[in-house]
Amino acid sequence: MTAVSGVLAVLGFTCVADDDGGLAFSGPSGRGHAFEDSPESVRVCLELNGDLMDLARRSVKVVRTTRIVVRGRVASAEARCRVEELPDVLRRMTELPDADIAAVDLTVGVLAVSLPALDPPVFLRLASASSPTVDLARATYVLAANADLRAGRGGWIDGPGVAVDSGPVDRALLCAELHEAGHALALLGDEWIARSYLELRGALVTTEPRAPAAAGPGASTEGGSR
Repeated sequence: MTAVSGVLAVLGFTCVADDDGGLAFSGPSGRGHAFEDSPESVRVCLELNGDLMDLARRSVKVVRTTRIVVRGRVASAEARCRVEELPDVLRRMTELPDADIAAVDLTVGVLAVSLPALDPPVFLRLASASSPTVDLARATYVLAANADLRAGRGGWIDGPGVAVDSGPVDRALLCAELHEAGHALALLGDEWIARSYLELRGALVTTEPRAPAAAGPGASTEGGSR
């Protein structure tokens, strides 16, 4: 990791070896971790601050080599690159530039997904926006799924889904990943399941269920924030 620490030091980061065999770094652009995949390749994770809903929207628009991933309570931009590409990759992570992408609604069946002809880049939306708690749970899910998705990356455009970049598309793999994600997102459409999921993941639940319109002055809202 000598070459990696040298590059990070030039960029103004302070580096310390961590227990996982990588480097923990902090500096003007934030803090994160770097792991050496090979003598020439490095996997870098830069922690991101911000609302998870906003990060899910940005996840759709980042350059294809970068993914926004949630692990526990931490959201980070992650990428693999050559050591000499590290300065440019870290710069792109902090900028997270916007890009336009079309959205297509998909219906997930019990056994399969009917995938239309694709013209990437495209966002395949698997559900529409719902209540604040459900939306937060679904946004958290698609960002957490980015750690494992291979055919696309999870994000949000007026609802959760998977963005597919330009280039060859493995339709079989994409259908399998969409099918799994679609069923998980459908389960998270239940308010109680959504709240339980957020608590299980350690996410901070700050949303309140909408009170019934006819609730009187003394009525309480069940399941407040914790």
